[in-house]
Amino acid sequence: MNTDNLEYLQNQLKFLGFGEGLNSQLERQLTDGAPEFHLQASHVFGKDTMEATLHFKKSDQEGKDFYFFNSFDAVLLTADKSVAQHFFINNKGQSVTFKEACNLLNGRAVYKELTPKEGEKYKAWIKLDFAHRDEKGNAQVKYFNEKYGFDLKEAIGRLPFKELSDPDQMQTLMASLQKGNAAQAILIKDGKEQSVLIAADPQFKTLKMYDGEGKKLYVPVEKVAERYGLSQADQKRQEQAQTPEKDLKTNKKKDLLPRKERKPSARKTLA
Repeated sequence: MNTDNLEYLQNQLKFLGFGEGLNSQLERQLTDGAPEFHLQASHVFGKDTMEATLHFKKSDQEGKDFYFFNSFDAVLLTADKSVAQHFFINNKGQSVTFKEACNLLNGRAVYKELTPKEGEKYKAWIKLDFAHRDEKGNAQVKYFNEKYGFDLKEAIGRLPFKELSDPDQMQTLMASLQKGNAAQAILIKDGKEQSVLIAADPQFKTLKMYDGEGKKLYVPVEKVAERYGLSQADQKRQEQAQTPEKDLKTNKKKDLLPRKERKPSARKTLA
């Protein structure tokens, strides 16, 4: 058994969020020397139960006693169904972690650094499109790079979050959202604090926001005013909604001439 290879794979599993619980099984499999093997993992992230099958394969080079962690099949188990996806592993520290896989299977987006086959590496949001799957049943992966135009910091700034006033809390919040988490934030509304959950939604260049009961809350399309009130568009809609109906009827241009009264048409008299 190659001890350097064992240590490398153990560190890789730990970095990808599978912990150290598989170390003894991993060592036993490397000792056995089979061409390839699989390990089973499970974890509960909050209310989400995740299972995974990890795939390892020995190097094809003759005489080289070295194994690679090539991919894993992740399954999100819910009360009424299960959602699965196959994730490939690269050796550049850019692979999807077990927790990020959980977030992706929940329909949220994750911000990753990627290295294409050609060209320089770049950062992009990735999201699973469950409406489009390949022949193996895997959801299509959508990519939203910086040119797409989603600015996470700007999207957070559209709402009066308490975290905006503290750079450290703001940085922590952004890091959590970039990992695909549904992050807790404090919304200041009418001078009161309200705990909400928010998630990044790069495809529509906004955030998703929910209250404590899971009800979806409105997110403005523009930045809120400095007074932590409504955006200009929202304020205009509210003013229109609060304008009495009689004022709306009299709010006409003064230069319009009154309509001429129509003369009653002559009716034919039947003989």
